[in-house]
Amino acid sequence: MSSVAWSSETLSIPTASVLDGETWHLTLSDAGSGANPLAVQATASATGDATGLASALATAINGNGGYSATASNGDVTITR
Repeated sequence: MSSVAWSSETLSIPTASVLDGETWHLTLSDAGSGANPLAVQATASATGDATGLASALATAINGNGGYSATASNGDVTITR
């Protein structure tokens, strides 16, 4: 798998993809080497609640591993 270096990325979570009780996992790591991985997870609290899931993922990411994250309307924006 190839990697792409970025300083900001937005992940959009489709409402129809969110199922109650489903756990979403996300791993962020340094481009190229894959070093210093940050693995986070969040569990959906309701079917279709992309906004809540995005917020939970942003909270799990924010301030860890040199990343910051915000959530808005089912989107998670991550910067480093």
